[in-house]
Order: sequence, then structure tokens, then C-alpha cells
Amino acid sequence: MHLLTLLREKTYRFFKEESGASAIEYAIIAGLIAVVMIGTAEAVGLEIDKVFITIKEALEGINTSEG
Repeated sequence: MHLLTLLREKTYRFFKEESGASAIEYAIIAGLIAVVMIGTAEAVGLEIDKVFITIKEALEGINTSEG
């Protein structure tokens, strides 16, 4: 009978404890932050690419006008 009482108490504590839920919540938040960072890096990368293309075209225009 003592074993059943011990098992019941451990089961109750397992479902009552919320520290595992906190770890899962932090993992979800970290995942969402990573998704936002990847999306932002992609958008910034495309804008930087446009800037370098503009600079390249401007420099090519200078080279051809001098020749």
C-alpha cells in the first residue's frame, strides 16, 4: 500500500510541476526569434545585393565612358 501512495504522490507532483513547461516555452520563443532573424537577414541581404549591383553598374559606366 505504501508503494501505491508513493506512486500517487510522484504522479501528482509530475503533473503539478511547471518547470518543464517553461523550458518548452523558452524553446518555442527561441525558435520564433530564429525564424524572424533569418527572415530579416534575407531581406537585408537582398537590399545589400541591390546596392552592390547599383555600384557595379555605376563603375562600369565610368569605365566605358573613359575608353
